[in-house]
Amino acid sequence: IRNFHTQWLLLTHLDSVTKDSSVYPAFDASLRPLWKQEIQQFIEHVVLEGDGSLQTLLTADYSFMNEQLASFYGEDVLDGVSGAEFQRVQLDSTRRAGLLSSAGLLATHANLNQSSPVFRGKFVRDQLMCDTLPLPPNDLVIETPELDHSKTTKQQFEEIGANPACAGCHSLMNPIGFIFEHYDGIGQWRDQQNGKPIDATGEVVQTDDINGVYDGAVELAHALAESAQVHECVASQWFRFAYNRTVTP
Repeated sequence: IRNFHTQWLLLTHLDSVTKDSSVYPAFDASLRPLWKQEIQQFIEHVVLEGDGSLQTLLTADYSFMNEQLASFYGEDVLDGVSGAEFQRVQLDSTRRAGLLSSAGLLATHANLNQSSPVFRGKFVRDQLMCDTLPLPPNDLVIETPELDHSKTTKQQFEEIGANPACAGCHSLMNPIGFIFEHYDGIGQWRDQQNGKPIDATGEVVQTDDINGVYDGAVELAHALAESAQVHECVASQWFRFAYNRTVTP
């Protein structure tokens, strides 16, 4: 179960995630094993002790943390937590819901010094919807934009998505990634960036059953949890993992 979810959630690099300390002073290497334990303990609780449902994995309003990790999450954790032992905690359900809002997953699918609408949007498309995205043009030079302290990350990536050479693929990824913009590159909640309010709205298109505009990852998580396309995709992910073969008719 740990192995499957590590592969499915693309968390193989979680142990080596690093961030620019000048941008994220709250980050240090001691957080990595805590992020990992939170995800593992939450998954194993849902699968082995709870109802075992995908809906709970995606929308639960609780997680497992110790004092250090709860302090990192700050106001998002509603319970008082003390000590080094992990315990079940209640989350602010307006800010956090299930796996997709866990700091470890959000930090893994982000850049060194900024969040990444591209990585996060691609993750949802690939791993939760089983979409096959087109490859970028062979002659396209792919570079992460330099930090622009006069703009939000969303504003910068909207400009990239407007490039005709990029729009075909990025129109499928970036708007989904924008829905996660309340979480910075280490997964902490933010209401503002560079003095500008966060706009966490994004439109999901070209899906079987959840096309529409969503405001924030909690709203999106609940839609994903009810999507037949997502349920079929995750079942296919389990099939490939368990049988070590592709899905065929």
